Amino acid sequence: MNVALHLCQLGAEVLFISKVGDDKEGKDLLAFIGSFGLDMELVQMDSAHPTGKVIVDDSDKENITYDIVHPAAWDLIEWSANQQEKVDQAEAFVFWEPGNKRRNYPQDPIKATEDEDLKSFGH
Repeated sequence: MNVALHLCQLGAEVLFISKVGDDKEGKDLLAFIGSFGLDMELVQMDSAHPTGKVIVDDSDKENITYDIVHPAAWDLIEWSANQQEKVDQAEAFVFWEPGNKRRNYPQDPIKATEDEDLKSFGH
């Protein structure tokens, strides 16, 4: 989300693909993202799973740790033909998989970016 917001602030056309829980945190997050003008057409809402959370432990400033809480809505993004079409039309595709965890999308984001002309950045 941070990369998407920063790119949006720099004037890039950004479509954000994610999934949030149908909970207070998800609604607050959507309001926050929307306040920056980020297009949220491709953000899904999940009534069965909570919005993703990352717990940061910065008690040791030289060794900050991050605990990515699972399961969460973002673990269950449903890949669609509409998303694939948007990726196919994009100049670049930036993605992050929480905890670098490989999920079983019907269409894997890695496979979604097989176009050799598409610049793909992921972690």
